[in-house]
Amino acid sequence: MYLHNVHIKNIKQANEEDRLAIFVGAGVSKSSDTDYISLPSWGDLISELKSDLAITEDLDYLKLAQLHYLEFGEQKYSQTLRKYFPEDIAPSSLHQKILKLNPRVIITTNWDCIIERAIEQEGCLYDVICTDKDLVKSTGQNKFIKIHGDFKNHNIVFKEDDYLNYSRDFPLIENYIKSVFSTHTVLFLGYSYNDINLKHIMKWIQSHSSSVPPMYLVNFRTDKPQENYLKNHGVTTLVLDSKSYSIDEFQHLDEKSALTQSFLTSIINDDRAVYVNDEQEIISFIYDRIKHLKQQNAISHNQLKRAITNCGFRYDNDGLSILELFKNKGVLTTDYRDTTRLIHEKFLEILTRIESLSVDEKEKFYRRNSSLMDIFYILSLANIKGIILSDSNENGKVTYFVNEKIDSSQSLEQKDREYISFAAWECKSHDFIKSLSSESYNSYKCGEYELAFKKNSELILACKRHRIYSMLLIALFNKNLILWALKYSLSTEKRSDFEKEVEVQLQDEFFKFPRSEIKKIKSYMIFYPCTLFIRKHTNVQEKYLISPKQLKL
Repeated sequence: MYLHNVHIKNIKQANEEDRLAIFVGAGVSKSSDTDYISLPSWGDLISELKSDLAITEDLDYLKLAQLHYLEFGEQKYSQTLRKYFPEDIAPSSLHQKILKLNPRVIITTNWDCIIERAIEQEGCLYDVICTDKDLVKSTGQNKFIKIHGDFKNHNIVFKEDDYLNYSRDFPLIENYIKSVFSTHTVLFLGYSYNDINLKHIMKWIQSHSSSVPPMYLVNFRTDKPQENYLKNHGVTTLVLDSKSYSIDEFQHLDEKSALTQSFLTSIINDDRAVYVNDEQEIISFIYDRIKHLKQQNAISHNQLKRAITNCGFRYDNDGLSILELFKNKGVLTTDYRDTTRLIHEKFLEILTRIESLSVDEKEKFYRRNSSLMDIFYILSLANIKGIILSDSNENGKVTYFVNEKIDSSQSLEQKDREYISFAAWECKSHDFIKSLSSESYNSYKCGEYELAFKKNSELILACKRHRIYSMLLIALFNKNLILWALKYSLSTEKRSDFEKEVEVQLQDEFFKFPRSEIKKIKSYMIFYPCTLFIRKHTNVQEKYLISPKQLKL
């Protein structure tokens, strides 16, 4: 797989698992420049300080700022810097895109208030932290941390003393940043990595931990010496260029900001740059879209359509469906994306080539590309017997690639009977979990509520241990169902033993799940109600159901 895409997948996965921190530099603030207002570069600030001091030789900017402070005092020093950062600068679309990504932590060395204004305008839930006191009072999960303070709090970090005394003035923030860099994937945007304070933190982490999550810095040209320097600090460089990312829709931004926004858009939409001549890349892209459905016993067409996007279905005479992957000049849909459709075309070319291979050659190809067989297996769970290759052949008939993982001789009625329980919530790889679910159900149906409660409690622990979130949600709801029977049923003799048992706040528990699991379960529940208890008989399915509305999801 193209190495750049591996890094993109790491960033996307970290964000879905609430482990992404975005470090925003001055380059992002520059995206808010207008014809009338422009934020300064470091060169502008340094030139002003040198002019005031009548210094011509080059000095370290920390020392230069310190000399200015000592010569003119705090008021003049503060006024000189503040005039470059007007308070009425509006956020750009790049700021909005960063917030749309919704990283767990946003960190900046900038003193301006642009991101705070964007947070307010977009209605995002971030605790703004500029001092150690702010961090102590912070209760929200998402945090925006200004590690170099700001003008409102009169604690900006710029001159030499500020850096030397940083550990004394910002002890809690410094330690918190160390913990973030030790546990989160960090993405640097618009940042040149020249801050000595941050370098000390990075080296501290390297010396105290042998394994930390990846860190990435976005750049716009290849610079091997700089890349090697960053690598020495544990940072991987991602070079963005117009060949990989389209910037036509971001013409209101300068090129660097436009490329950065296009890059973030690709993460949100999973439209990563794919080498279309790499078969494994193409197959992996399709598989990544649907692999979260693999553990289900049955899949609806809507689930597949939402996962793959830009696709539809046709039906054969036997009632089974055939998947149609839309091409660039094909059906117009609301989810139309050029990148996705180009990949669809290349995937269909791969399938067409496979059809021309001999049996032995096919087996070798499948062994090299195991994900392809996984794709066919997932499609078989939705009774999809093939994928359309072309609208018509010489005889005017639609041609399609046959899904080898489905037995077309098995009637649709038999298939429906096999999957009518919609046991999408069961995990096939954990038979003991299915056993606990069955035992809890049987006990409940027989009125043995205490035993049902015990087995369901064991089921909850097992689901948590193995992180089977879909089944966990059902088991949590069932806990309340059984608890109500224990507390309020007239036939229960030991009601007093369960009066102190606390009912589950289902919605609160649901939103404690990882973000990626919340998305998956929500997509399931749009199409299937939650199956709480399932017992299979020869011809009868007994089940208790709760609708998505009742779950308030």
